[in-house]
Amino acid sequence: MASPLPLRQVLRAKLSQRVALWVLGSILAIEVVIFLPSYQRRKGELIQQISTLSLVKMQTVAFKTAIGDLKDPAIAAALGDRWAEPLNLGGNNLLGITIYNRDGEIVERLGTAPHWTLADWRRTGRRQSLDRAGARLSLVWTPEDLDLPYWLIAEHDFRPSQQELWHYFLRISGLIFLVSLVGTVATLYGVSRAAIGPITQLRDDLMAAGDWLAQPEPVASLPGQAAARDDEIGEVFRAFAAMYDRVRHEILERRRAEAETEKLLLNILPAPIADRLKRGEHPIAERFETATVLFADLVDFTGLASALPPAALVEKLNGIFSTFDALADHYGLEKIKTIGDAYMAVGGVPNPHPNCVGAVAEAAIAMRDSIRQFQRPGDRPFSIRIGIHTGPVVAGVIGTRKFIYDLWGDTVNVASRMESHGLAGQIQTSATVYDKLKDHYHFQPRGPVSIKGKGPMDLYLLIDRLPPPTPSPPPPQTEPSAFPKPSIRNS
Repeated sequence: MASPLPLRQVLRAKLSQRVALWVLGSILAIEVVIFLPSYQRRKGELIQQISTLSLVKMQTVAFKTAIGDLKDPAIAAALGDRWAEPLNLGGNNLLGITIYNRDGEIVERLGTAPHWTLADWRRTGRRQSLDRAGARLSLVWTPEDLDLPYWLIAEHDFRPSQQELWHYFLRISGLIFLVSLVGTVATLYGVSRAAIGPITQLRDDLMAAGDWLAQPEPVASLPGQAAARDDEIGEVFRAFAAMYDRVRHEILERRRAEAETEKLLLNILPAPIADRLKRGEHPIAERFETATVLFADLVDFTGLASALPPAALVEKLNGIFSTFDALADHYGLEKIKTIGDAYMAVGGVPNPHPNCVGAVAEAAIAMRDSIRQFQRPGDRPFSIRIGIHTGPVVAGVIGTRKFIYDLWGDTVNVASRMESHGLAGQIQTSATVYDKLKDHYHFQPRGPVSIKGKGPMDLYLLIDRLPPPTPSPPPPQTEPSAFPKPSIRNS
């Protein structure tokens, strides 16, 4: 079971505040329901005590004797002083007496007049009544009560009883408040241990779960203390832990899938283009004023394809093109695509390159040299034709399925013609490439060659790099002679 929360934290918790209000309200309601009948019962007891004393007063022998003379009004008036002493008006809370005959007429009144009359009794049937201030109590006595032919209404002072009722109310109210407070505190203590503490911890875990799941490696388990409980709170913790584990597993799987997808996407498209596609940008098209395009094609591959099983053929191609991919990455080129046994790459696209022509030339030389390590059937090395041209291109991604980053423009067509009209084992370039690289590479002119769709063009074979210039030695330093050079005179 979770440890109880500190009192301050318990009182600050909204749930505990609501529980406290519910418990306090419930206890108060129960106590009030119990208290009201108790209060009314105590009030009735006090009225009954006054009523009993009042009846005793009314039944005194002296009072009965006096009543016998009331038939004569003159005698009744003379006997008023005789009643006052035995009745002791003002003592025992008796304030006054009013006597009615059977016709409802007042025969005699001693002391204070009652607020409740015989007419009120006949109308309501109530034999006792408190005034609105609760200070005076009227009691009606019938001829049957007194064995006399008169009705008597006695007026009593209820203020001492009202004071006692007030003290009784204060005592019971204090007891109710104390019971409510103790019950509420005890309930909060139990609820804090049983519910509020675990729920607060679950809230903290839920709030922290987002941060945990956002980590590269989300935490494997939750620090819940109530997971071992065998009640509903424990079931909630276990359900949350199971949900967290499931979400964590799905997030890790999704991240792995996204990483694989990202890797696959980067194998198909350049990274900047992939980012733009993920942002929803489509179609993508850009013009590059300076780009160098390379085409490489295996010589006599058609015959090789018919001679090798498919698996062996694909294995050969995979080894060759994987080597070309590594060289393209090394020299900063972007692989565009492979078409059969042809390989296409570009320098300066999509990221501008300060010397894309030189980078493509270096890659072409490395490709030409690396192909010799791959053997054809009969232990003959492979041979390739490579064509290079530089100029403006348009690059981008079009279509809605099976995206591919591609190039368009005359530069692409000329580079393709450089390869297709080239020689086995050679790198053929246009005059434009030659003009840019002639100071650093050795070229062999081929002269004008008729190119399909272009007519005669001056073409060049890229042979290799030129060796770096040998620095000229410094001029020899001559030591000045210590002796003057003799002068020669003509005689």
